Amino acid sequence: MFESEKNKGIYWALPISSQVEKYMEWYEKISRNGKPCDRFAFAKVQGNMRAFVVQNICPVSPKDIADVYKDKKGCMIRLDHRSADRIEEKARRILCLARQGIFLTATDPYRLEHKLLLQLQREQERTKGQTSGCDRKN
Repeated sequence: MFESEKNKGIYWALPISSQVEKYMEWYEKISRNGKPCDRFAFAKVQGNMRAFVVQNICPVSPKDIADVYKDKKGCMIRLDHRSADRIEEKARRILCLARQGIFLTATDPYRLEHKLLLQLQREQERTKGQTSGCDRKN
């Protein structure tokens, strides 16, 4: 997950899957012709290989994030910096292509981001409206 460069307070999240074989087959099929494949990335998480499904990238707000990724003992799980940087680079390429109208994603991630921004603005306006009425003195 990384913060949007354009819209602070919006983060780009990537699903993580244990179905590595499934995504590795797709990755190899795409890569077979010598084409780069940014749709998927693979890295070890707690000693187990995991697939990061970059093609399913989606925008989230802090309120959408329930908690950090934790192990069974409750300790935060982090990727090594090299893997995290490589995965983020792939995600940024996917977003760059989407901005150009080339979608390697199931949906337009920027349309989703726009909808999320509108939702956050409405919530902010609603919150302002609720507090401003309470502050008035009669």
